[in-house]
Amino acid sequence: MISIILNEPWEAAKCTAAWEADQLTLYPAGTTADQIDPATDVLSTFIHTKITAAHMDRLPNLRLIATRSTGFDHIDIAAATARKIAVCNVPAYGERTVAEYAMALLLAATRLVLPSTYRLQHDFSANVQGLRGVDIHGKTVGIVGTGRIGRNFGRMIKGFSPHIIAYDVTPELDWGAEVGATFVDLDSLYRQADIISFHLPLFATTHHTFNMQTLALLKPGVFVVNTSRGGLIDSAALLAGLNQGIVRGAALDVVDHEELIGSQSDSPDVQVMKELLAHPHVIASAHNAFNTSEALERILSTTIETINQHLTGYEPQYMIPPSFASLHGANDGGIMKSEA
Repeated sequence: MISIILNEPWEAAKCTAAWEADQLTLYPAGTTADQIDPATDVLSTFIHTKITAAHMDRLPNLRLIATRSTGFDHIDIAAATARKIAVCNVPAYGERTVAEYAMALLLAATRLVLPSTYRLQHDFSANVQGLRGVDIHGKTVGIVGTGRIGRNFGRMIKGFSPHIIAYDVTPELDWGAEVGATFVDLDSLYRQADIISFHLPLFATTHHTFNMQTLALLKPGVFVVNTSRGGLIDSAALLAGLNQGIVRGAALDVVDHEELIGSQSDSPDVQVMKELLAHPHVIASAHNAFNTSEALERILSTTIETINQHLTGYEPQYMIPPSFASLHGANDGGIMKSEA
């Protein structure tokens, strides 16, 4: 049985067109993994569904988890590997989509687009006092993670003629030559960059890559962009950087503990997140960088292809290598090549 937890209603028609009714069970958005039929062989989810070892144990027939996302930190990879369950993602659907959004956020932050719009719309004022931005031209842009999205971000920002530096565990030297980027270690990137854009996957070794210790390394007036995973940046550290004037502006599509947005929790994590998102030098959106019609079509089409490859006995093209768990442990393992 193929079990699909829908993210949006339109996905249902494409799924029912792909498989016979007796092969398929569709679940509404918000369904949790412990509500899935135990007879399930193939499970497809979006990023909001956590899949733990306990969930896998109650699905004894499960042989494939196909996440409709690039990131897979919501799935216990080590547990899946131990149970001989293949895990597949969609690594290429948003390599330009998310990069475009990162550029949009960066331009909005460096040119104070939102405060300018608010002043005109709400105050009916053409006063530009306090709305002076900065050029990207001639600045040093640091790209943390040069997977598909990071590389495309580099190609896009190259048009603004900055100096590009980059960090990755596996430097893409051909790409570096293409865009004129120099690879440096992470501390050097923090020290040199006027703009830092994060494009890493989230694991234990990348968790809080930006932290309180980072603040001592940064150039005053730096802009920080994150369209990857919220856990890469310690919200308390970023907030401190903003309040101290070290960070001039932050452009965020993701934030640490974003799963608590809208909750009634009054935990310290939520309080810090609220203060960060309300900061006057922050532009933020709610994990929306992937969200274009074209990208969502690619996600579902690739997932259907992945499931069909599995059903016909072929190894799916985008399977997370089983060696990942043994090399890096569970999802708290080492830094994988950046494809966030």
